[in-house]
Amino acid sequence: MKSYIMRYKGVICGILAAVCYGTNPFGALPLYEEGVNTSSVLFYRFAMAVVVLGVMLVVERKAFRINRQELKVLGSLGVLFAASCITYYESFLLMDAGIASTILFVYPVMVWRALWRYSSKNASRSLPSQLSFLPWAASACYTKAME
Repeated sequence: MKSYIMRYKGVICGILAAVCYGTNPFGALPLYEEGVNTSSVLFYRFAMAVVVLGVMLVVERKAFRINRQELKVLGSLGVLFAASCITYYESFLLMDAGIASTILFVYPVMVWRALWRYSSKNASRSLPSQLSFLPWAASACYTKAME
């Protein structure tokens, strides 16, 4: 029973995360129209997140302290997350935000599909060669939408 409840909570959290992340263009696009750049939008977004998460840590009485190993892992993940956010928000300036969001949310499904297809039929092919078509597929989605 507990496993079912945890899985249900996980699904709800995943849906809420997707909805929240999917609304990013609604906040960024009006700011871009006002002349705010991508770096500033993300800086203030993350600054507000730091405050909210800090309050959560205090309320839940969780420690802020981390060790060096955790700092290395969190630093690496932070760089990857920052790169993800920067490129996602920059894409709003280069293409329609709906297309950028669609690519962001559909890409993991394309990866899963590629892995499922090629892992069962062509185990001898390497993973990079199996995934090499994915950037092409994402650009094909963009090109088709622009027609």
